[in-house]
Amino acid sequence: MSNDMLSTPRDIPSCAKAAGIVGTGGAGFPMHVKIQAKADFVIANGAECEPILETDRHFMLRHPEKVVAGLRLAVEATGAEKGYLAVKAKHADLAALFTKQLKDEPQLELFLLDNFYPAGDEHVLVHEVTGRVVPQGGIPIDVGAVVNNVFTLALLADAVQDKPFTHKYVTVTGEVNRPCVCEVPVGVSIGEVIETYGRGVKISDYKIVLGGPMMGKITDDLSTPVEKTTGGIIVVPSDHTLVLRKTSDLKHDFIKAKSVCCQCNLCTDMCPRNLLGHTLYPSRSMRVLPYLQGDFQMESIAQAALCTDCGLCQAFACNMNLSPNRVNNYFKKIMAEQGYKPDVKGRPMNPVSEYGALRHVPTPRLIQRLGIAKYDMHLPFDETPMKTKKLVLPLKMHIGAPCEPLVHTGDLVLRGQKIAQAPAGALGVDLHAPLEGMVRAIGSAIEIEVFEGV
Repeated sequence: MSNDMLSTPRDIPSCAKAAGIVGTGGAGFPMHVKIQAKADFVIANGAECEPILETDRHFMLRHPEKVVAGLRLAVEATGAEKGYLAVKAKHADLAALFTKQLKDEPQLELFLLDNFYPAGDEHVLVHEVTGRVVPQGGIPIDVGAVVNNVFTLALLADAVQDKPFTHKYVTVTGEVNRPCVCEVPVGVSIGEVIETYGRGVKISDYKIVLGGPMMGKITDDLSTPVEKTTGGIIVVPSDHTLVLRKTSDLKHDFIKAKSVCCQCNLCTDMCPRNLLGHTLYPSRSMRVLPYLQGDFQMESIAQAALCTDCGLCQAFACNMNLSPNRVNNYFKKIMAEQGYKPDVKGRPMNPVSEYGALRHVPTPRLIQRLGIAKYDMHLPFDETPMKTKKLVLPLKMHIGAPCEPLVHTGDLVLRGQKIAQAPAGALGVDLHAPLEGMVRAIGSAIEIEVFEGV
């Protein structure tokens, strides 16, 4: 991609919105909102935070020029002084590749991260790269930073050339016959992805982690569609620790917490946000749990609102196999139901911990603790084109309002055609058909029958 192709005047945020770009590495925040802000730095997040996923690594290896072009565009849109491409130093191939790609880019710089979890957390990443601390309850722009996933930025390079977001790189691994990374149309079922690229499942009793092993969700519904935020499809035995931790009965967790928690404070000592000075104390949530009488408007519970559910307290810190993050999620749920919004931004923060770097959890150790070492390997990229007969495109694959359909049942749609749009004045992005076909149903999703041979 030449610089000339990206040097013409354009409204870059509008291109991002029209192309349907949302953050592909997390909750799916619409990109155009982020790059409308004025920033000092833009950080391309290539940390690939979740263990055993290789989605972003393969994309960066295959399309480094698009990543650099997208980062350059985001720097232009935000008026930033500097753009950083953050990748882990363990990836010598990526470091060498981008050192070459960035040699003639005075505004862009490669930043090498240590291999720890959660290196890709926005707040952690901003501090690692710039030394600035995002305030608790805040976002990176509060300290002049904009953070976007590397794939998201590459989509921006496509967007300014009128190419919409329709396909996604995904890691397929675990108990499949051929673990790999592949590119699939948004809306295809995870079952089809497993069959086409994973060559089927090796075991009979299994569950699927949709996303990464730490923050992914458990499903056994093979019809679940790949969404814009889907980065991993991990097949594991039904009795695997990943499944048990994510699906255990909450009441049972509470009973364990009340009877077993020894108040060692390790969950707090190793909390990534606490290490940055945020007043989040998972141990206090555990301490107050036995004494709750229905009043959730208290300081010891309000601090749970700062929890991002990274899962490190449960998966690594706690020696008793307890789940402080699930307790915090429960507190957040009840506070929301009671209409209580604690002022977490207004409270003073602590200094950044002097032990922060010493308490980084090495990803290899976390992988061992999670029981997924057998799945930790470099994966091939599968070039096989996806052949499917149906796509199911949810109208809400992002933070904000669902899209509004522009098509009707029976309409013919073309590859790349806009089929739904963000409501006027609402937070959202447009939606496009990844493949050519006919609209068969419209509800919370648009179902497309794909034409044969596509």
